[in-house]
Amino acid sequence: MISRYSIFISSTIEDLSAARAEVDEELRATDIFEPIRVENLPASEETSRRVCLREVGAADAIVLILKERYGFVPELNNPENLSVTHLEYREAKRLNRPVFAFFRNGAQPEPELASFIREVSNFDEGVLRKNWSTTGELREAVRRALLFWIARRASPSCAVQQTGCCVGAGLPA
Repeated sequence: MISRYSIFISSTIEDLSAARAEVDEELRATDIFEPIRVENLPASEETSRRVCLREVGAADAIVLILKERYGFVPELNNPENLSVTHLEYREAKRLNRPVFAFFRNGAQPEPELASFIREVSNFDEGVLRKNWSTTGELREAVRRALLFWIARRASPSCAVQQTGCCVGAGLPA
């Protein structure tokens, strides 16, 4: 049996529940990804912070989906007043986990989220992000990003050309 890549889906939950579910469905359909969403985890005696950050650390990669809401900001042990999603992103970066970021086109982000988006988009320290307008576009963009990631891992010398092919591995985009 092939082992699956564990993909942690990070975003605010209430406003992006449909997008999260669509991405989960898309990833499961490939049979090579195991999406992890905190809302699907069982109740635990551990703190929510510990569970969320442990799951980020256990994941092979993180999919970050942002729209307009910055999200819940824990009051304790949070000197920078970061949201849960922001904490998850920082933990992924600290652990050198690949983060694939997707921002909703036309969204009017809260001021705190706008600052977070600037951090994620930082040319030197952030990640290359993609925009999406529909959940169909989001599904496709997430699947494509993760498949390219696997292709790059399979062949470190892989060069993605304008043709959409991974030349070193001979894989289609």
